[in-house]
Amino acid sequence: MLEVFSLSKTYAGGTKALDTINLEMRKGEITFLTGHSGSGKSTLLKIISGEESCSDGRVLFQGQCLTTMAARQWPKMRRKMGIISQDFKLLMHQNIRENISIPLEVVNTPRRIMRRRVDDMLEQVNLGAHAKKLPSQLSAGQRQRVVIARALINNPLIVLADEPTGHLDPKEGADIARLIEDMHQKGATILVATHDHQWPERIGQRPIYLHEGRILDNPVMRVG
Repeated sequence: MLEVFSLSKTYAGGTKALDTINLEMRKGEITFLTGHSGSGKSTLLKIISGEESCSDGRVLFQGQCLTTMAARQWPKMRRKMGIISQDFKLLMHQNIRENISIPLEVVNTPRRIMRRRVDDMLEQVNLGAHAKKLPSQLSAGQRQRVVIARALINNPLIVLADEPTGHLDPKEGADIARLIEDMHQKGATILVATHDHQWPERIGQRPIYLHEGRILDNPVMRVG
């Protein structure tokens, strides 16, 4: 489903964020990228989602090359992706229901269908009682649940989660981790960037360790 070939990213001034990254994901897999802040995890996700360009290499998604894709094609491609970002990117003047509805409105989903799907999603992320609240009235963990609900509402082919537990207290972080694990158990394909290497180990997954933009092959050398 997702293939990354010799991907590199160098910023102006010579800072190398990614150095010859190779990665492959199949449908239904959950893959963890771990490493210290600045190791390249977020940069890799941003290139896959089209938020940033690469300096070299290729990214294929369902056989389509994302790294050479024209700007006009990206809006349609992003509808196939669920993006869970670090900074939430919620519309603070709209309530929770309205924020979750945005991806459905973009594709002109009929109101009746939209209402039912949003109701179902609110229950899945345990926010049914908060549908009319503004993001400012929620805890950080609850806001992250809104982001997850918005990412999933269009049944994306892949979910890209950038530090979904990074800014939460331990209890809220554990709740979000369980929610993402449940998404995977239901069949979602998920790529998670996290500094918490214990999370993938806890569920029996071998993470991919990034250090200074390179993948570490030796688990003993892991960082994070």
